[in-house]
Amino acid sequence: LTNTIPLWKNQIVIALGITNAKNALGAQQKVSEMTNDMLKKNSELLKQGSIEIAKESEKNALENINIIKEKILNAEIKAGRKENSVALMAVSKFHPSEAVIEAINANQFLFGENRVQEACGKFPEILEKYENAELHLIGSLQRNKVKQILPIVSCIQSVDRIELLQEIIKQKSKLDNGKTLKLLFEVHTGEESKSGFT
Repeated sequence: LTNTIPLWKNQIVIALGITNAKNALGAQQKVSEMTNDMLKKNSELLKQGSIEIAKESEKNALENINIIKEKILNAEIKAGRKENSVALMAVSKFHPSEAVIEAINANQFLFGENRVQEACGKFPEILEKYENAELHLIGSLQRNKVKQILPIVSCIQSVDRIELLQEIIKQKSKLDNGKTLKLLFEVHTGEESKSGFT
């Protein structure tokens, strides 16, 4: 009888010699007990490891954000710009809510998303809990998704056609949340693969 128990990246193989059916039953029970015990210990180790990885990840996020913000500050000084005139936006698409919260805990409050469905699934709770957090829509926006995204964004950076602007105005007039919505217009510069106002 051979039983293999996956344990993280390694594998432990338990091999027991069996001489008769009675011994086989006892051996199977012993293997089962050993397996359960190892899985329990493995689970405890994984939990401890996950906590340590999370702490290390949050520490790294804070360090990385601070390094980037320091580079921005140096560039502002070099360019003769006012301090904090440049904002750092963290693009959070494909990242779970936990990663966004980790960034918020590292003093990063401005986020960008280009997927309406993902943003709407992730940000309502975050924005409710963290009042300093702000979300911009940074990608192309379809008219049929305007109503869905408006309640959670403070800026739409991708207004590229009059029909979209009209839909934003229409839906914003129905949404009485007292918040100002910033809009950035895309201007077509002649590049064929790009859209925007001409």
